[in-house]
Amino acid sequence: MTSSTNGHGTNGHESNGHVTNGTNGNGAQYLPGSLWEDGLVPEQTIPDQGLSAQKRTYGSSGIGVHDLVPKLGYREYWYPALQLKQLGKRSFRLFGRRKPVQANIMGQDIVFFEGKKGPDGKRNIAAFWNRCPHRGAIFTPKGRCEFDGTISCPYHGYTFDETGDCVAALTEGPESGQVGKMKARTFPTAVVRDVVFIWMGQTEPVPIEEDIPEEFFDPAYIIDTYRTVWPMNWSLTIENSGDNHSSYIHRFRMRRILNLQSFRQDMAYWPGVKVVEQTDKSIAFKPAGPAPHQVYYPGLGAKWPRHTWWRIMPQRTNLLGRNLHVKPFSHEYRLPSIARVHGSGTGHLHMRWATPIDESSNIHFSFGISHATNPLKRLYRKLYLRFWYRTFVVKVTNELEDVPVQRWDRLDPTAPQKLGANDAPIIIWRRRLPLTSRDNIRVWKKGVKIEASEEIEIQETREPVAADD
Repeated sequence: MTSSTNGHGTNGHESNGHVTNGTNGNGAQYLPGSLWEDGLVPEQTIPDQGLSAQKRTYGSSGIGVHDLVPKLGYREYWYPALQLKQLGKRSFRLFGRRKPVQANIMGQDIVFFEGKKGPDGKRNIAAFWNRCPHRGAIFTPKGRCEFDGTISCPYHGYTFDETGDCVAALTEGPESGQVGKMKARTFPTAVVRDVVFIWMGQTEPVPIEEDIPEEFFDPAYIIDTYRTVWPMNWSLTIENSGDNHSSYIHRFRMRRILNLQSFRQDMAYWPGVKVVEQTDKSIAFKPAGPAPHQVYYPGLGAKWPRHTWWRIMPQRTNLLGRNLHVKPFSHEYRLPSIARVHGSGTGHLHMRWATPIDESSNIHFSFGISHATNPLKRLYRKLYLRFWYRTFVVKVTNELEDVPVQRWDRLDPTAPQKLGANDAPIIIWRRRLPLTSRDNIRVWKKGVKIEASEEIEIQETREPVAADD
């Protein structure tokens, strides 16, 4: 259930022992992705060179995607789960009972429904484990909200309120001894900007302001929300938002013709990466400097891109000064699973937030964020974000260009990897942020994690790119 706090809702239900990254469900400690376990970096032989796959990672940083980063995500954080508009729909258009909504989150089957409104009139959203505590019947898709603020099991009609308490056993009569004794497993929820957030951790939830970016609590900001499912691991969703693939994957597309970007002399490559800021929960960075729009490669005996005759417009040289926030960086990773792109020069901020479903898919939220106080400017920015940004950035660039290359069956996170200078932010994301994460502080065995990180450093022949390189 949600309750009102500073303009948004939170609730304090206990998770009733659901499985988390911190335990295996039986109370034993679980440490995700230790160094070479689970076949992440197999000791396989390369026939043509006679080298082990592990040794082929020498010369750079060989830290894998999930050596320290948990495959199913950091649990001790708030995550977006649903848009509020997904709740409250009736079983038959305008008629019938309201239906609960199901979502898989971090390997857990969760059901959401609307509880009773609070004294302030705000909507309270409940999240249960999608199993009735009576006989294990699944609440969705056949369960219904027979009475306001409740959910009823589709098997025997056991009915629960938003706190998880059994308030009626419809097939056992009004004097049922189960009433007031049986309780469903619940998860804390919060509603901010018409997005339902859920806490999947095993420890006490933090104030939601600690995890949600600051723009969500300032009414001067306009936020366009788009929710879908991406077929890739949640961590790759974040990593891939800030690497230097843009000049290749997005080099000549319809969107870039419509906004004239295809005619600009954009950089052909990133000449390195400069890490500008680093905190316990974030890293901010930008390309190290300008680069030509075409360059000769001796190993190929040719130039790339091959043809640039149509690129008649100069490079934009002041993108950072034209952004929503005047920051000294263009990209940012934040815990638990947030990627922010500041460097578009369009006056809006593009933000991804990935909520893990399982090891190969995530609920992907795209937030277009802009700022305006003038009513006409607000209307313009809303229309821009809803139609141009959502269509050409989210659906065209991300879904039609990025996902086909980066999806789980096209990009293998278990393969040995050799990360170089342009991968400095990813090295920090994989190696350092897990150790400063709330999961490590609250749940993991810190010593084991730190030893694993040190062992990874020993495996490499040099230090990875540092923040000030």
